Amino acid sequence: MIAGWDQDGHEHTLRRLTSDVAIDGSVHFLGPRFGADKHALLRSATAFVLPSVSEGLPMVVLEAWSCGLPVLMTSHCNLPIGFERGAALQIDTDVDGLKSGLETMAGMSDEELKRMGERGRRLCEERFAQRETSNMIGDVYRWLLKRGPKPACVMTD
Repeated sequence: MIAGWDQDGHEHTLRRLTSDVAIDGSVHFLGPRFGADKHALLRSATAFVLPSVSEGLPMVVLEAWSCGLPVLMTSHCNLPIGFERGAALQIDTDVDGLKSGLETMAGMSDEELKRMGERGRRLCEERFAQRETSNMIGDVYRWLLKRGPKPACVMTD
């Protein structure tokens, strides 16, 4: 299943490619999903893939992790902690990189996938929950007002 906006006509290209390789009957284009519909879709998934070439902070990866999904993503997703913590496998943006990541994930046991998803869920609870992000924002404001040390979440390099 492929969910999301048809950015720059990519859906047409993907539909043509799936037809060219005769898998169009098993690939479903769902369009954008929101709220409870998106959450239900994530809860029914086996894994989540984001082969992005540019992201700030992809909330959809955090949503996938919060649902306990193992993730394939690129370094452009700017969540290196996911690779460090074993919550995601890194893929490249080209066809071979995506193919390799999908093959790696397909070769993993159900238990390995479950453990990877659980690491993502814990990572969300530890680093991306509202309480944690609120504390980090407070630390940044205190630092900016010269009322506290520079927080570890601030990178000035």
